[in-house]
Amino acid sequence: MTEEYEPDVQLENVTVAYAGLEEDVSAPPPLSRKLGIALQQWRTFVKQKKFYIPILVFLVLALTLIIVIIALITMHRPHSLLQKQQPQIIKSDLDDREYRAVTLTNNSLRVCLVSDKASNQSACGVAVAAGSFAEPTDLGGLAHFLEHMLFMGSTKYPTENYFERLVSTEGDGYTNAYTSDEVTDYYFKTRVKFRKTMDVFAQFFIHPLLSKSSITREMKAVESEWKREMGDDEWKIYALMRTLSSPEHPFQKFSTGSISTLNRSDIQEKLWDFYDQYYSANLITVAIIGNETLDTLQEWAEEIFSAIPNKDKVKPVFNILPFPWGDKKYIGRRVYYQPKSDKDSIKLIFPVNIRGYPDLRYVTYILAYEGKGSLFQYLSTRGYVTSLLADVQVEAENFVLVGVYCDLTEKGLKDPNVIVEALFKLLKTMRDDGIDERLWMEIKEIDELKFRFKEKEDPAAYASTISARMARVTDPRDYLNPPSRRSLNISREEEILSFLTPENLNMYIGSLKLSAEEKTEYGPQLTKVEKWYSTPYKNIAILDSD
Repeated sequence: MTEEYEPDVQLENVTVAYAGLEEDVSAPPPLSRKLGIALQQWRTFVKQKKFYIPILVFLVLALTLIIVIIALITMHRPHSLLQKQQPQIIKSDLDDREYRAVTLTNNSLRVCLVSDKASNQSACGVAVAAGSFAEPTDLGGLAHFLEHMLFMGSTKYPTENYFERLVSTEGDGYTNAYTSDEVTDYYFKTRVKFRKTMDVFAQFFIHPLLSKSSITREMKAVESEWKREMGDDEWKIYALMRTLSSPEHPFQKFSTGSISTLNRSDIQEKLWDFYDQYYSANLITVAIIGNETLDTLQEWAEEIFSAIPNKDKVKPVFNILPFPWGDKKYIGRRVYYQPKSDKDSIKLIFPVNIRGYPDLRYVTYILAYEGKGSLFQYLSTRGYVTSLLADVQVEAENFVLVGVYCDLTEKGLKDPNVIVEALFKLLKTMRDDGIDERLWMEIKEIDELKFRFKEKEDPAAYASTISARMARVTDPRDYLNPPSRRSLNISREEEILSFLTPENLNMYIGSLKLSAEEKTEYGPQLTKVEKWYSTPYKNIAILDSD
């Protein structure tokens, strides 16, 4: 008989201690009587000698000189950017880089400038606030295909792969891009010719070629990428989640694409349609990192990126269903599948129907905690799991998928219900006890320490992260995602917990011990095959027997 789980969400030993220094802020003493007499004597002397006239002339000349100097400095800097400088970016106290947020007046393009004097590498990231969710239903992978095609030259720089050679061969750097559900992000880093390289890069978003001569080759590149993903279990389970969601929701789309979905006579026209619809300066954000001064980077941003046209397009928003499994027939499912690896696992996924990218840090921290009284301690010491993580699986503007992921022992694979029951006992305790404000603050303090002592990352990755985050948030104080901007909202935390219920759960159990040939002691016969990644699976209601 399994010992009953008694959750302890007080989470011992989490407290973070701080040592504070008090500052003497007492007011200065009043002037002494002696000093007052001396000042009075000086006023009398000046009045008698009429020194005030030359002093006044001197002050006027000095003030005039200062005004002229300021005017000259201001003329040297780009006025259009100065007029649009934004609130200050919040960075770590230990971050020696300088930051500036600006919006180009020419086209309303938002730019984050980062001056890193200590770096010998420069980088740039450009994010477009449109991804696979925005592509037509009958053209799976179009957004991803367009991402590939933009690297194939522009009107100003028409040679194919010129940008790639400039970055990797001459600049000893690299370039990459990715397409997510709601954002497409492009980035590069280089050691030399930063301004030149950035100019070539910017032409992707000003006037690309999208030529027919590149289409077939890049379509094959997309196909190869898809086939590589077929051997990756993370892609396989993600595809299962998408395939088994509502066909009315964009989450179900095949986002990578293949020759079978893209090879059509009007593909070039469709590429241009998507580009014209979403590649607009008001939907694009840029992060520039270099060892030049902020003023120099600012001038370059104005000169290079102001040519991106602002078509005043509307950011795509998807409210077709509240979340991918909004229809009850797509939720409350238990999916058995056969992975590529020999690792047995379970994923417990909850859709959270809250708009605006809710903060799930408090909930996921408690679920993933490994100390005394934790869910992991209970399950691991009893031989059901070897690891446990809790995190956000998908984060979109109008829904979030949050999950608990466990690597299973054979005992856990045979009896996954023990894991599910223990999870819901912990969630019930969290709801019954209410939001622990002290713990919430301690989690925030931990994150603030991590933010403060965070080491510098690869410049290209950093530019990509910043530009992609800018596609979600408009306040520069949020560009670096500082924990200090988080505030406790008890009703929001309670709302998040209200979605983590047995009625709002999908389970995914993966093992090579499951068979497409027959039922085994570990689960039912896998009678279906996922259409894009060829994963054998069986989809049943959670309450159904195997």
